[in-house]
Amino acid sequence: MDTVSYLAKALTLGFSAAIMPGAFQAYLINQAATHNWRRAALLSFAPLLSDGPIVLLTILVLGIVPAWVLSVLQIVGGVFILYLAFHSLQGLLKPPEANIKPPPSSFGAAVLINLLNPNVYIYWGTISGPLFIEGWGQAPLKGVSFLVCFYIIMIITSNILILLVNRLRTLGNRIQRILQFISVGLMAVMGVVQFITGLSSLLS
Repeated sequence: MDTVSYLAKALTLGFSAAIMPGAFQAYLINQAATHNWRRAALLSFAPLLSDGPIVLLTILVLGIVPAWVLSVLQIVGGVFILYLAFHSLQGLLKPPEANIKPPPSSFGAAVLINLLNPNVYIYWGTISGPLFIEGWGQAPLKGVSFLVCFYIIMIITSNILILLVNRLRTLGNRIQRILQFISVGLMAVMGVVQFITGLSSLLS
C-alpha cells in the first residue's frame, strides 16, 4: 500500500473513532456541557495515555485470551459508566439556589473508561492494529506516521464536538441544563448497553 493511501486510512479511522457513539464520547459531551471547554478539551487527550497498553495487548495477546475476559471487562466498564452518570445526575438534581459547583472533570476517569471498553480492544485488534503492524513492517516511521495521523484527527474532531456542545450551553441556563440532562442520559444508555451486552456474552 502506498504511503498516501495508508495515511488516508489513518485519517479516516481517526475521524470515525471520534464521531462513533460510545461511552468515551458520551463522557466528553457530559464534561463539555458541565465545564468550560478547556477542561473538557483536556480529556480528549486521554486515549494517548490509555491506548498505549491497549494497542500492545491487542497485538500480543488478544487472539489468545478467553472470550469471557472481554465480557467481564464490558460488564465492569458498564457499571463504571453508570456510576459516573449517577454522580452527574446527583449534581443536576440539586436545586440551583444551592450554588453547588459541578464535580471536577477527571482525566483519570476518561482514561479508565477507555481501558474498560472492550470495543477499543476489538477495534485495535481487528482494524487499526493490523494496519499499524503492516506499516511498521514496511518501515517503522510509516507505522509511527499512522499513529500520529490517527490521533491528530481524532483529537481535533473530538475538540470540535466539545466546542459545539460548549457553545450551545452559553445560550442560557435552560439550554445548559437540557444539554447536561441529555449528556447524562447518553452516558446511562451507553452504560446499560455495555453492561447488558457483556452479561449476555458471558452467559451465552
